[in-house]
Amino acid sequence: MKTIRTIATTAALAALGLAFAQSAAAQSSGTLTSTLNVTGTLAPAACDVTFVGGDTIDFGNIASTSLSANTFRKIGQSQDKTLQVVCGANTNAFVSVQDNRAASAIQDPTIRVALGSTVGLNNLFGLGSVDGPSGPVNIGSYTIKMSPASVVTTYGGTSVQQPAVLSSADKSAWAASAAPVLMIGNGGEYYTAGSLGASPTPVAARTFNFPLTIDAALNNTTVLPLGDEVKLNGSATFTVAYQ
Repeated sequence: MKTIRTIATTAALAALGLAFAQSAAAQSSGTLTSTLNVTGTLAPAACDVTFVGGDTIDFGNIASTSLSANTFRKIGQSQDKTLQVVCGANTNAFVSVQDNRAASAIQDPTIRVALGSTVGLNNLFGLGSVDGPSGPVNIGSYTIKMSPASVVTTYGGTSVQQPAVLSSADKSAWAASAAPVLMIGNGGEYYTAGSLGASPTPVAARTFNFPLTIDAALNNTTVLPLGDEVKLNGSATFTVAYQ
């Protein structure tokens, strides 16, 4: 009997040990999860904007005798400047311009006789003002024309001339022109390079070279105080949106 009890007790302990083992095994075989999040933002390639050869247009010394006593007169030769946009990868580049001297732009329709009949009043940029006998006198106005750009689409590649200047108020519906386009200086019009045709399309490129032509006309010598030097003081900010 004693032996039997011992065996029975041993069996009970073994059964109890088995129960604990099964319980531990049940706990150790549970399933645990943890989530790995992989995030990031794909951003457009960054671009740099510069004016080739510097950011100043200088008409030099202007003889007062070259001006008119009663009307506006265009001065000197047209000045050329290239706006260059260089990006890290092919992207669209949309140029706008804001006249920082807009308050001094001479908004007289007759100034278009000097600067060209196609010039609109919203194409006139200001050249600053000077103190006159009866108060500030606006010095004159200038225009900026953009011609079709040349672009580079591959690293180290050759430049390809584009057929048109594209312009748009919303960067969606584009008008195309093979001829130079007079820019609007209120910051609300966008310009780029691209195709002609019924549905003009902006070109994506690594490098854009936008040719700009600047023409200026000055007020008449009757109102300009010519006893001292009169310095032209035009300023315009070019902004490039890229995507």
